[in-house]
Amino acid sequence: MLTRAERRARRLGRPVGLEVADVEDLPFPEASFDTVTATCVFCSVPDPVAGLREVARVTRPEGQVLLLEHVRPRNRLLGLVFDRLSPLVQRLVGPAINRHTEANVRAAGLDIVDVERRGIWREIRAPTCDRQTGRRHPRRHRRAAFVRMLRPGQRAGRRVVQGGSHRAGSSST
Repeated sequence: MLTRAERRARRLGRPVGLEVADVEDLPFPEASFDTVTATCVFCSVPDPVAGLREVARVTRPEGQVLLLEHVRPRNRLLGLVFDRLSPLVQRLVGPAINRHTEANVRAAGLDIVDVERRGIWREIRAPTCDRQTGRRHPRRHRRAAFVRMLRPGQRAGRRVVQGGSHRAGSSST
């Protein structure tokens, strides 16, 4: 993925810094980023709560964390099937397919303000909090790009989320 990202950045003429790092021990100072995004990351992290705490650490207090993750199905029967299959899937390809990601986000101290659920997929938006007061900062009219999974022929429509409205593909600030 880094090779693809480097090629694209060169093609677009944009200087970017790309690094490989352990999400449980990120090499960035506290409050380095306005927004941290992760897609299909926390299924393969040994301690997802520790990784999410580290993500919160490097996100500015007025920032936000955006996640797109697959989770354990809510359906009782499917949940049991995923629980049985997860050890095999982990041995063969790596990720745990039965994680409780929403609960992990909360356990890491992040406040979920928006979750979109589609089967086993979750789009989660969690703003960070002031590290001294523990209170969430008021929204500062920021926009963030929301990556949506679309089926062939499906259009990216407008959706209203708590705190304002966003369009798929909108840009930062």
